[in-house]
Amino acid sequence: MGFKRPIPAITGKALKVEEKHLNGPEFPSCSGQADPSGGNQPDLQLAAKLPVREVREIVARTAEGSAMDLWWEGMCTLCVGRMQDVRRNSSERIEWGRLAVKAIHSKREGDSDPKIPLAAEARIRAYVIREFGKDQEDDFRNPVALCGQVIAEVDYQLDSVAFSASRWREAGRAEMLRLRRIKNLLQPLVEIKGFLDPGDPLCHKVATWLELIPSLP
Repeated sequence: MGFKRPIPAITGKALKVEEKHLNGPEFPSCSGQADPSGGNQPDLQLAAKLPVREVREIVARTAEGSAMDLWWEGMCTLCVGRMQDVRRNSSERIEWGRLAVKAIHSKREGDSDPKIPLAAEARIRAYVIREFGKDQEDDFRNPVALCGQVIAEVDYQLDSVAFSASRWREAGRAEMLRLRRIKNLLQPLVEIKGFLDPGDPLCHKVATWLELIPSLP
């Protein structure tokens, strides 16, 4: 499974929106559905025409309902596309990023491995921090908060990951998948490591983990 894929445009039967995915990070693929069946799932085709404040209300209402995961993936794609659109002002683009993260964590089924949604969230937040700068008062744009979340998810595995990274070609599929997910989780931190205080122990932990990236599958 590759992790370096740009978000595809939401087109065809799924959703028709005029969206250019401009230069930025690469995100997990998400697709939407125009005519969802069952559950409280507003039409994504309509949402694509609305301003961010109205989409925020839709997301808030739908999060309390039973929207299908496919709908949330479509909403994620819509929000990320808006976030990357340089024609919009910075505050609006940041808000679209917040909504994308909300969509990631609103799926009913969720993911069996918490690294999957956290990696998707990390890529969005790292993009926002890189594009608009850090904000220590806002966890969404706080590089220390983001790095702390990622390191908390993988820190206890450092020795085993370092060992497995040196021989991953001999590993089974399950172990290769574990290492790939860890790599996906760590990769966004490359973009924001420079925002950390070099004297902070967290900076040292992050640097130690990032040294493993070239060795991971």
